[in-house]
Amino acid sequence: MTVSGFVLAFLTAASTPQTSRTTDAARTSAASREDAPLATRPPRAKDGLCGELPAKRLSWTARQGPLHLAGTVVVGPGATLVVQAGTEIRIAAFDSCPDPLAPADERGIALVVRGGVLRIEGTADKPVVFRPEAGSGGYAWNGIRVELAPRDEAATLRWTEIVRASKGVAFVASAGRLDHVVIEDCGIGVAALNGASPTVSHSVIHRSAISDIVSSRSAIRVASTLFLDGAGDGIRFDGVGLAEIRNSAFWGHRGTAIVRGPSGLGAWKGDSAPDRFGNWRTDPVLNGSESHAIRLRRAQDSLAGLPWYRPRRLPDPPAGHGRWTLSPFSPLVDRGASRRCSDPDGSPCDIGLWGGR
Repeated sequence: MTVSGFVLAFLTAASTPQTSRTTDAARTSAASREDAPLATRPPRAKDGLCGELPAKRLSWTARQGPLHLAGTVVVGPGATLVVQAGTEIRIAAFDSCPDPLAPADERGIALVVRGGVLRIEGTADKPVVFRPEAGSGGYAWNGIRVELAPRDEAATLRWTEIVRASKGVAFVASAGRLDHVVIEDCGIGVAALNGASPTVSHSVIHRSAISDIVSSRSAIRVASTLFLDGAGDGIRFDGVGLAEIRNSAFWGHRGTAIVRGPSGLGAWKGDSAPDRFGNWRTDPVLNGSESHAIRLRRAQDSLAGLPWYRPRRLPDPPAGHGRWTLSPFSPLVDRGASRRCSDPDGSPCDIGLWGGR
């Protein structure tokens, strides 16, 4: 079975059945009522987000939340949705507004960009979070889907967390940017399909069931990203196109780190050295991990044995806080795509969530 066939079979089985179709007339009628879906009027926290956005600029903010995604929301032509820092969006168990244009394997709640613009503007201290409501099981939604959008500006996600989606973010014949994004416990982390060309940088894809990334005849670009603890593969390619994977790290996958990648990609000579594109297959050594504790004890013992006139100083910790912070003993410190970015202190950027500006 091909990669795309396997993915289709899995996601068709995992998706929520579509129970009804919403006509344009029904949407227009709903918008005229006081109880119209939140997507068609200024949002209130008690409402559920649902339906197609009007052709104007709307903002979802932390002050309105937590917000509830009660059904599929479509960012259509003329619409711009800005999700501001600190906003939390909770995903309902059932889709109250099925998308009539969704393919069979995409039925279920999703945030769809189809002709409009999506800007998620989280910050390091106030990320935007998408997570299922309490009590829902499995892959509770279909994530963010960007369709037929050739420009990066159509979908930009910064400092965003996406949890338990069948596909965290899917690009279909589209471009877009993911910077400092965490995608966790999804079937597929990022899908690039039908000639898509998204860019992923300084992100973390964790515990994917099928693959962290699936790229089907597309030109995905990945830099300085962590791929961790996947039940399947790191990246699967079905036709590599102009794909580019640089200065990233793979660790803890049950499958293969890179499947059918461009020539030379993933050709590691050993786990302690990167391939020729700067990609690593090694423990990232996160701060607070057992690996960090072992290295810290070794460093302390080494310093204790120095003569009194030698300086005794541990390395400075890298920037960042929380569970995705690198240990100062990580092999990924200063190993990011140095020609393209630097850390706030002016040093070469680190691989991972906290690298880069």
